[in-house]
Amino acid sequence: MFNACRFFLLTSILALLVNTHSGFAAEVESEADLIAILEADDSPKSEKAIACKKLAVHGSSECIGAVAPLLLDPELTSWARITLEAIQDDAAVEALAAASSKLDGLPLVGVLNSLGVRRSSGTVTTVADYLSSDDTQVVEAASLALGKIGGDTARDALLGNLEANDKAKASLAAEGLIRIAEVAMAEGSTGPATDLYDKIRSLDTVPRPLIVEATRGAILARGIDGVELMVETLSADDRRIREVAFMTARQLEGDGVIDRLIASRGQVPQRLQPMFIRALGGRGEAALVSEIMSILGDASSSEALKVAALDVLPEVGGGDQLVGLLSVAVASDSIVSEAALKALSKIQDEALDNQILDVVKKSEGVKQQILVQLIGTRFLDGADFLKETIRDGDGVVRELAMEAMGNVVEIDDIPFLIERATGDNSDPLTSVALKSLGTACARMPDQKACVGQLRSAIDKSDLETQVVLVETLAAMGGAEALGLLGDLAKGGSTPIQDASTRVLGGWMSTDAGPVLAEIGRIDGHPYRIRAVRGYLRLVRQFVMKQQQRHQMIDTAVELADRAAELELVLDATKRYPTHHNLKVAVELSKVDSVSDLAKETANEIAAKLKPSPAVTKLLESME
Repeated sequence: MFNACRFFLLTSILALLVNTHSGFAAEVESEADLIAILEADDSPKSEKAIACKKLAVHGSSECIGAVAPLLLDPELTSWARITLEAIQDDAAVEALAAASSKLDGLPLVGVLNSLGVRRSSGTVTTVADYLSSDDTQVVEAASLALGKIGGDTARDALLGNLEANDKAKASLAAEGLIRIAEVAMAEGSTGPATDLYDKIRSLDTVPRPLIVEATRGAILARGIDGVELMVETLSADDRRIREVAFMTARQLEGDGVIDRLIASRGQVPQRLQPMFIRALGGRGEAALVSEIMSILGDASSSEALKVAALDVLPEVGGGDQLVGLLSVAVASDSIVSEAALKALSKIQDEALDNQILDVVKKSEGVKQQILVQLIGTRFLDGADFLKETIRDGDGVVRELAMEAMGNVVEIDDIPFLIERATGDNSDPLTSVALKSLGTACARMPDQKACVGQLRSAIDKSDLETQVVLVETLAAMGGAEALGLLGDLAKGGSTPIQDASTRVLGGWMSTDAGPVLAEIGRIDGHPYRIRAVRGYLRLVRQFVMKQQQRHQMIDTAVELADRAAELELVLDATKRYPTHHNLKVAVELSKVDSVSDLAKETANEIAAKLKPSPAVTKLLESME
């Protein structure tokens, strides 16, 4: 048998030669020239490979006679096959079939693969002869080729191996038959496909993965009648078989399938019903809504089943089920209630939005609390009702209304939230309002206008309120908020500078770098060191382009005038070893307060860099 390693090594070498001789290939234009290269005894094999490649694109039946002999050359057989697969002429198929009798091992495997690609029914007998081979690779190639070719003769040949006592051959035959069944299904011949799938899954000699695949095919091939088999399969001990059954519940097609599936739920084991409902939900059909509501209204339904039903409800509809879902949310335990609220939040239906805004005004107690939450989670236009509830409501509903405000208010309502967020700290609603204010500001499309309102409020507020609004700017984020925080950090009162530099030091993007650097350059600023350390935090911890980090490290060296901050600079250079950062460490070795640490850092960086005269010179400069 031909040595597999040598075969693939030679093929790889030829591929390399093809690339290196691409200029030569470009010079060849006519098919006659390419044929001449193939027929010339002194043509290098690399040039013959290129010629085959060209002929696969531009060749005709005229070149078959010159290409066919190359099938017998271990170094060129793959290139010849590529050409013959591409030429749409019976003579090309005949050449492949004729060569098979003269080959063995991997070259034969390749030719059988090519015959599968060509799918010529006239080669079935030739290919089928190799099903009895002692070479497993050859049997595999023949089985798969017959699967691609298809037809009754190919099917019958494979069935012979499927029913044999040889497990290896039975497994390979099953793969080929599954391909034939797939083609039959695609062509609408579901009866023959069903027979093949059933045959495969009935045999102990076939590996479990193929049984699983055949089971899936057997269910789908039956169409609406596959529901019964699917339900039966759900009782299987094999987890993979059950999983494929759930998969087919999503994939079965045909009129009335969803109704048959729903009707079969009672036959599904109780422990599997939640998964069954989730599978049906994946079909996205509105017919499932009534079944879901039936499950929710059935006292015998398990908690897991109710949660599963509620989880899939948004996928199938349910926009007209507000009253029923509210009843579930109010009457059920916390897990089912939360699932109902989540479902109501996710259902996409404008009619449901209008119904919520209407019903909330007539509700009270827990129902009203749930509806108020929905106004927020669904981002409904209910700010006026929420403000009214905040003023006149009591207890939990006021807090829920305030929390919802963050998701629904427009820019004109920001002052209302500012007023509430900066009110009496003993009022629990104040902290909720502050959170809503941050949420609202973060989602405002006009960030400049929102920051302008906060700036105006800060200018008019007492110190305690100003600090609260600084926290809001931090929660808001963005360039506009960052700019105002920078102004406050540089020119505000000492407590405001304290609050502003604190939130700037924790900013979650490198955008804060220039602002912190600017504060770090202000002599006598009470929080200059904090700003420098915040700047160094960005340098050391955040992802950025190398050039930007180098620039920031240079700025950090400029800002740092104490050993503690210089040590942080050295840590940054060590974390990101580059020639630039090595140079920084070498320069800092001249600073007495960090000299020893800088030398140690420089040596660590150099050890991680590629040796070069420049690196050596920098290290020598520290001596």
